[in-house]
Amino acid sequence: MIDSDLIEVYRTNGEVGTSVEKQLKDIVIIVLEGEECDLSFLSIILSDDDLLQQLNREYLGIDEPTDVLSFDLSERDDLKIEGEIYISLDRVNVQAVNHKVTQETELIRLVIHGMLHLCGMDHNDDVSLKTIIEHGENYISRFYQRGSVGL
Repeated sequence: MIDSDLIEVYRTNGEVGTSVEKQLKDIVIIVLEGEECDLSFLSIILSDDDLLQQLNREYLGIDEPTDVLSFDLSERDDLKIEGEIYISLDRVNVQAVNHKVTQETELIRLVIHGMLHLCGMDHNDDVSLKTIIEHGENYISRFYQRGSVGL
């Protein structure tokens, strides 16, 4: 059983509601259990395009905003995940409209995507991108089947 106290949720420009925090912790645990990954510590940072663009430029050399960035902070010999997931709420809003889903569903999708990266998945080509998207959709279904709605 994964301890939800190992997961922290922050918002750079405001408060994170308790229901949002609980929902994000729930989805993280669903992914960790499904991928059979163990957790040392995770921070989820909800921010904006400005911060994500700065991080994208600094760490990936891409000078444009992005929706989600994951940083693996684990020691090489440690089998437990320790990391950070940064999400742009600006991108959440735009992508929710584009994908015709709620902002809550889009936020959950991005947390799942970040977790899959921390669990070792990547998408360097069309095949691996399709795989990570399919995994993500599977976890969204599991999340809502558990009755975890109402962000």
